[in-house]
Amino acid sequence: MYASKHGDMLPPDLYTAMLALGDAKTADNPAAVRELAGSSVVSPAHAGLLTVPAEVTPAWVNESSSYRYLGNGEIKWSDIPDWGSIVIAHLRLDAGLKGDPTPESPEGGEIFSLGFLDGHASVCGRAGAERLIAKSAQTLDALRRGTDPPDDRLAVQNLTLVMRAVRAYAAAHEGMLPGDLGATLAYVPGDTRVTGTPQQRARIYLSPRAIKNTHIPEEPTAEWVLANCRYIYVGAADVALADIPEAQTLAMLAARAEDGFTERGIKGREEVMVPVATVGGEAATRPQVYAEWIIAQSRRTVEAVRPGAAAGALPDWVRAARDMSLIGRAVVAYAADHEDRLPPDLGATLAYLPKRIPGMPGALGAGASARGAVFLSARAEATTEVPENPTAEWVTRHASYLYIGSEGAPRVADITAVNGGTVLVHGPLGEPFKVMFPGVGLEEVVPYSDALGMSILGPKEWVEKRIAESRRVLSGGK
Repeated sequence: MYASKHGDMLPPDLYTAMLALGDAKTADNPAAVRELAGSSVVSPAHAGLLTVPAEVTPAWVNESSSYRYLGNGEIKWSDIPDWGSIVIAHLRLDAGLKGDPTPESPEGGEIFSLGFLDGHASVCGRAGAERLIAKSAQTLDALRRGTDPPDDRLAVQNLTLVMRAVRAYAAAHEGMLPGDLGATLAYVPGDTRVTGTPQQRARIYLSPRAIKNTHIPEEPTAEWVLANCRYIYVGAADVALADIPEAQTLAMLAARAEDGFTERGIKGREEVMVPVATVGGEAATRPQVYAEWIIAQSRRTVEAVRPGAAAGALPDWVRAARDMSLIGRAVVAYAADHEDRLPPDLGATLAYLPKRIPGMPGALGAGASARGAVFLSARAEATTEVPENPTAEWVTRHASYLYIGSEGAPRVADITAVNGGTVLVHGPLGEPFKVMFPGVGLEEVVPYSDALGMSILGPKEWVEKRIAESRRVLSGGK
């Protein structure tokens, strides 16, 4: 909240961040500040041990409240890589919470709450908390000083910057991807603390291991990048960036397996992690087995959207997730045009699909039949002929995705007030896909779209439960 109002800059301290939770007059009202402090920076771990003073000062919040803040006001939020791994605040380490008993710790043990930059929170034991806090503090301090963070964070930082260059290249070339990473050197942003000089901009193409023994010339060239780059790139010059579906999941760049890192996770288990950057531009370290799987799936997807590729060449799960995303957004768009009411059937959403469907090669994605095919699962498309100009009636009659909303259902605002994750459309339960998730492995999943228009791949049994609950919400709890 603070960063959104202050040019993307992090708050300088916890007190300033706390005030962002109040209104414009809170800071001038001592009673309101005291109430805000009691509700936001005092943990149950300190019940009976910590009393909010009558006059809450910045020093008290920053040094004596339940939490410690790791950020500072010299860092841009968007310059921090892999938000999901960066602890931005944590419970003080002098007094933890009582954890539930486990086989390893039958007495329950001491646990600490951690807040991460992407908004999620977690708890872990002292050793894990200290490890994650220390690495996050090192990363944030390095960003402030313009120096190198720990090697795994440096690799993620570099991949993030290279992806910015890839996306900037595409923006300057009518949306088309570069043929190789050498072509992106001229598009590396020069306005960060680590890319101010030509050498610094070339340095981001090297893995931390390669940085230690690679000479970078004062005026590096695209040819130098091609000869020395350590990253796997799956793009192609005849593919438009926007034509690749599932941009937040599919990968565009990854480190080589030999440049991976052995990391100890939050539960103390060690595994080899490989930096991966998505088509959408986010980078993170991922388990090696997942990195290899998603790179293979991404290569298949890129090949499927190249001119001349066979129709239907997308991996089935990518195609299903794309369909759910497009249909979900079309349902929300229909509601926005109809007094917040859901469409009566899927046919009514046909007019709200984009004119070009991503994930289809060449001109195929711009054809009207491509919009009709969105409503068919991969199995159904193999046996169903899509007309050149499908109508809403054709969609309603042939759609293989199941729509459980109705014209008489509550308004979308009422549904989301109860549960924004209410399922509105889902894939056939008899056609699940096997998809790999980081840290989990292969799962049998079914795609669905919710009342917020979000596309989700969920474990089959879990989706079935969500569907049952969603029917109750849509029927007014009956």
